[in-house]
Amino acid sequence: MSEIKLCKNCEYFVQHYIKEDTTFKCVDFGHCSRDGKPRGVSRKPDTSACTRWKQADTNGEQQDEVCFNSDYVYSMLKEFVDILSAND
Repeated sequence: MSEIKLCKNCEYFVQHYIKEDTTFKCVDFGHCSRDGKPRGVSRKPDTSACTRWKQADTNGEQQDEVCFNSDYVYSMLKEFVDILSAND
């Protein structure tokens, strides 16, 4: 079976997010980091890939619905700080 070459499954595609309350949600927008520029070329995730497309390493996971809860991230960071502080 051949791989469907879209921006969203390219190693160089960087998904954009918006913050909504305490959650970060995916938006239908991102950019290409292939040229090493901070923002690169703007792309939609379902855009047909260019000739420089390279398969992203997703370990079998879909990245389409990746969202972060900022309260969870904060609690994890606080836990790390507590652990590191205890080792001083």
